[in-house]
Amino acid sequence: MHRSDRAHAGLPRRVIHNGIAPLDRAGRPRPAGLEPGLFHAGIVGRVSEVKGIVHALRALTSPAVPAHVRLDVIGTGPLLDELRHEAGALGVADRVRFHGFQRDILDWIAHLDALLMPSLHEGLPYTLLEAMSLGVPAIASRVGGLAEVLRHGETGLLVEVGDAAGLAGALARLAGDPQEGRRLGEAAAREQRERYTLNRMVDDYLAVYAAAAAAR
Repeated sequence: MHRSDRAHAGLPRRVIHNGIAPLDRAGRPRPAGLEPGLFHAGIVGRVSEVKGIVHALRALTSPAVPAHVRLDVIGTGPLLDELRHEAGALGVADRVRFHGFQRDILDWIAHLDALLMPSLHEGLPYTLLEAMSLGVPAIASRVGGLAEVLRHGETGLLVEVGDAAGLAGALARLAGDPQEGRRLGEAAAREQRERYTLNRMVDDYLAVYAAAAAAR
């Protein structure tokens, strides 16, 4: 039992998921950094160890991953130089783009072919909800909020933490079958609009506060 579990044993608990207002993909310009004719799998966020980016680099070395797959790392952080070096050492530098910080991030997400989240641990990031709302399929580690929200094969693809071969297989699956990606993305967009809305999150918080006030 975790220390926090022992400290709060016996207290009522309720999980309140993050929520966002629905997003529309229509009219969002395609960033020049996303070259046409390629399959763009994007990692969005702080470039740090917990994001598991090194496992995505290793996945690209698999012969199962089609040659037109590109990894787009969007963000900055302490591992940027190390990961550039690792991409070169693995022989995949020509298939990886480090785009740095981008202000128009929703435009980038909207034009990805897949959002990649190979995190070592994770809560429920807004980036995932934004991708779902925009109809972009996600490939994510089976961990934390990612595993709570995504249903494998229905609203996204889940792989085990640190499983480069699993990431390679998922990339190959979506890159080889655009219709599968559209199916997953459309299902994810419906899921966001039904379960992970801003209104629902606010209502859930208000219900907790009301229950706490009534119990006083």
